[in-house]
Amino acid sequence: MAISSQNILRYGAHASAWVGLFLIYALVFRSFYAWEIVIPRTAVNILPLALLFYGNGWWLDFCWKRRRVGLYILGAFVIFFAIALLRVRLNLLFPDVRQDWRPIDASTSYQIGAFLSNAAILAASAFFQLWYRQQEREKQQQAFLTEQQSAQLQFLKAQINPHFLFNTLNNIYALAVLGSEKTPEMIQKLSELLRYVIYESQADRVSLEKEIGQVQRFIELFQMRSETPLPIHFEVKGEVRGRDIEPMVLIPLVENCLKHCDFDTNTAAFIDIRVHAGEEFLVMETHNSTNSGDVQKDHTGGVGLENIRKRLELKFPENYELRTGEKEGQFHVYLSIPYAT
Repeated sequence: MAISSQNILRYGAHASAWVGLFLIYALVFRSFYAWEIVIPRTAVNILPLALLFYGNGWWLDFCWKRRRVGLYILGAFVIFFAIALLRVRLNLLFPDVRQDWRPIDASTSYQIGAFLSNAAILAASAFFQLWYRQQEREKQQQAFLTEQQSAQLQFLKAQINPHFLFNTLNNIYALAVLGSEKTPEMIQKLSELLRYVIYESQADRVSLEKEIGQVQRFIELFQMRSETPLPIHFEVKGEVRGRDIEPMVLIPLVENCLKHCDFDTNTAAFIDIRVHAGEEFLVMETHNSTNSGDVQKDHTGGVGLENIRKRLELKFPENYELRTGEKEGQFHVYLSIPYAT
C-alpha cells in the first residue's frame, strides 16, 4: 500500500524527535562515560520512553472510543510505573557515576529522573494523541461536508434537468399532434441535448463553448414551435474557447426566459440574451417581456432561478453574483460567475 506524503511527514517528524532526544541523552551521558557505554545506556532509556509514548497513545485511543476514562487513568498509571521501574533496573546495570556532585544514592537519583522524564513523555503522548484524533475528526467532517455538498449539487441538477426536458417534450408533442414536418428535426436536436444533459453535464465542469452551443440548440428547439421566427436575440462576446464553467447554469436561465416570456399574449414580446466572456468572470444578462398577472407558469416546477442560486452558493460561496428584477413588464437577470478551475 502506498504511503501518502502526509504520512511520510508524520513519520519523519516522529523519527526526528526521537533522534533528537537520543542525542540529548547521549551528550549528557558522555560527560561521565566513554562512547562504548554511552550508546547502550542511552538506548535503554530511549526505547522504554518510546514504548511509553506509543503504548499510552494506543491505550488512550482504545479507552476513548469506549468512553472509559477511569480505565484509561488506571492503565496509564500501570504503564507509567512499569516503565519507570524498568528504566531504574536497567540503569543500575551500568557503572555508577562519580559521587562527589550527587547528594543522594544512585537508585533514588534514577527513580527521580525516571519519574520526571516519564511524566513528560506521558503528557506529550496524551497531548499528541488527542491532537491527532482532533485532526482526524476534522478531516472526516470535511470529507463528509464535501461529499454532502457534491450530493446536494447533483440533487439540484437533477431537479433542473427533468424540468428542462419536460418543457421541450411538450413542444415536440404539440408539433407531432399537428403533424408538423419539424418534428423529426426537433427530435434529433433533443437527442443531442439529452446526450449533453445526461452525460456531460454531470461532470464538475464543462467547456464554455459547448455549453453555449447547447444554449443555441435549445433556442432553436423553442423557435421551431412557431411558424414565424420569434424575436429572440442571443449574443456572445469575448473568447469562449479554452474556458470551462459549472455545467447547466446558462441553459436554465435561457429556459427561464422562454418559459416566462409572454409570446402567446403580447405581440411586442421579446427576449434578449447576452453573454460576455471576460478575463476572470463569465457574465450573462437576460431581458424578456413578461405578463406579471400570469402566475400559472410559476405553479408547475418553477425551481430554476432559486435552484441555480443554491448551486452557486455551494460551488462559489461569496464569489458569484445573481440578481433578478422586474420592472414595467420586463424581467431581468444578471449572472456573474468565475470560470471553473
